[in-house]
Amino acid sequence: MWKKIIIAVGILMILLFAIIRFGAPYYIEKKIHFFLNNADTASYKQIQFDFWEGNLKVHNLFVIDSSGSLAQQPLKLNIELIVIKHFNLFALIRTNTANVDSLVITNGSISLPIHQKEKTEEKKKQKEKFIKSLFIANVVLTDVHTNLMLDKTDSQEYINAEIYFRASNVLIPLQKQKPLAWQGDLTLNNFKINDSKGFVFNQPFWLHLDHASLHGLDAAHFKAQKLVEIDSLTLGKGDVTLGLVKKTNTAITQNTSKQKAIEGLSLKRIHVDSVHFALDLNTQIAHEKFETDIQIEAEDLVVPLHKDAPFKYATLQIALNNLYYQPKKSIAYYQLENVQFSSENKSLELNEFRLKQRLSETQYANHFGTDKLFVELAIFKTTFKGLPAQLESLSQGLHLQKLTLLGAQSRMYKDKRLPHPDKEKKFPFELLQELNFPLHIDTIAIVDAQLFYNENWREDYVPGRIALNNMHLAITNVSSTGPTKFGDWTRIDGKIELLNNLQLDIDWRFDLRKKAKFFTLRLNLGTTSLASLNPFTENTFGIRFKKGTLQGGQLYVEADKKFGKGTLDLYYKDMRLNFMDNETHNKNFIEWAGGGLANLVARNNNMKQKNPKQGYVYAERVTNRSIIAYVIRLFFSGFKDIALSSSNKKKAKKRTLDKKP
Repeated sequence: MWKKIIIAVGILMILLFAIIRFGAPYYIEKKIHFFLNNADTASYKQIQFDFWEGNLKVHNLFVIDSSGSLAQQPLKLNIELIVIKHFNLFALIRTNTANVDSLVITNGSISLPIHQKEKTEEKKKQKEKFIKSLFIANVVLTDVHTNLMLDKTDSQEYINAEIYFRASNVLIPLQKQKPLAWQGDLTLNNFKINDSKGFVFNQPFWLHLDHASLHGLDAAHFKAQKLVEIDSLTLGKGDVTLGLVKKTNTAITQNTSKQKAIEGLSLKRIHVDSVHFALDLNTQIAHEKFETDIQIEAEDLVVPLHKDAPFKYATLQIALNNLYYQPKKSIAYYQLENVQFSSENKSLELNEFRLKQRLSETQYANHFGTDKLFVELAIFKTTFKGLPAQLESLSQGLHLQKLTLLGAQSRMYKDKRLPHPDKEKKFPFELLQELNFPLHIDTIAIVDAQLFYNENWREDYVPGRIALNNMHLAITNVSSTGPTKFGDWTRIDGKIELLNNLQLDIDWRFDLRKKAKFFTLRLNLGTTSLASLNPFTENTFGIRFKKGTLQGGQLYVEADKKFGKGTLDLYYKDMRLNFMDNETHNKNFIEWAGGGLANLVARNNNMKQKNPKQGYVYAERVTNRSIIAYVIRLFFSGFKDIALSSSNKKKAKKRTLDKKP
């Protein structure tokens, strides 16, 4: 009896072993066949299955599923090797859920469109699913080329990359209502996005990076918090281009709401290695754009993706190289060789800044039709010190300790033959009072600056010019909100050299209590020959000095928006001059003889040691002219009073300046 039982048990064990040994692989293969039969084309070279260990190997798997039966989207798959370890067959049979310890996919390609399918098709296909979800303890993908098609009608709209991926606790639902969850690292080599129709960012977008690496990415946390948390992000060398167009494309409009799915990015560390970024401001005009090479190092960075979220970081360093910017509908453009920002040093440094014009001086004048000032500017180095530790706080205002401009050179030109605009010109610091945010700068240092100004009056005449050289200025207590703890005045103090000959010491103050609409100016003059000033005086006031020596002097004026008055002490000897006609720039004989403006009646000597005459300064402001033109007008009113006499003293006594705060 016992022998029969033992024999029967032995036979059953043999049969069970045979069923498991040969039947299980057959069952698995049949199930895989059932799964793949939903595809248009599917094949594989070999399947190896170890029931006892739960290991499965699939060699050279090839799948084409244009109908989307397998993954709710059309799919093309070509994988050299898939290795699954410790596969739980009983869970798959019982619950249609695949649980494995590890999944390794090596060498292959995946092509998948990411556009939405019609809802009617989705409902129909979900009934045919064999595997409802996958849970994998560890996933490894190496050298898998992935191609995601953004537009089912255009193969040139895509996202593709060579993927290297390691993750743990991966839950992949095959039912839409359940979330995807995983924690791991992702590296994308040769990462490309070609999106001319704006599916990704609602605007045309192109990207090509040598590599992008994300470490410590938690998809489960993203689903719960709508915040992508990453331990580190590294972007390799490459190019990023974003085009700005009007949102008329239906593809752009339909995807607008999807951008709210991610509310922000949280990165413990970020490293961006020389990525070229370009923003096309006008797709019709190539040079209207912003572009630069970007390098970034940051820790504990939070990047908001909607307007209410904060932008924060522990440390942030940004370097921009070869920056170029031309606004839309502008003929001026800007260049910067290098920009360096450091949150630790609270500093910003700009190297080799240049403002240039796309038109020549003559073309510029013809373009605007008025004597609009032509300006080109170059600054060797600009430094900002005392920036806030968090750039986000700039929205509340800016308080700088020091702004330094080193080696600035400016070239300016006006065509005075053209009409001048009637619009009032405001004082420079008056404009600051109109800012809608607080601005305070303790000190602006201008070091070794040069300014060259030319203006033209006639076709057959050499343009007049002003050259200001070796400018060393300190501008202190700059404020857009009125008086500060440093005082009630913004002050410009320093030295300027006029036409490489005349030394000027300047003390210029603007009253912040009057919103910088009132100023005082004390200008000390050095020595030079009077004839050396002709390039300036001939065009400005029609005076040509034949001979004479300037021995020094001082101008002091007080002025508001309407008029200014003061005194001029000017010392000179042996002055001989001609008065020029404003139209011909030749000697004006009628004015010289009839008006008495001649050397016979002019004071030719006004020497300090021989009872010199002090000139009274009085001039009314021409509102559509600059503040520099105002100061020149004041100076020459005093010069006229000394050389020829005037009624300035009487005029000044009749009027009172508005000095009250």
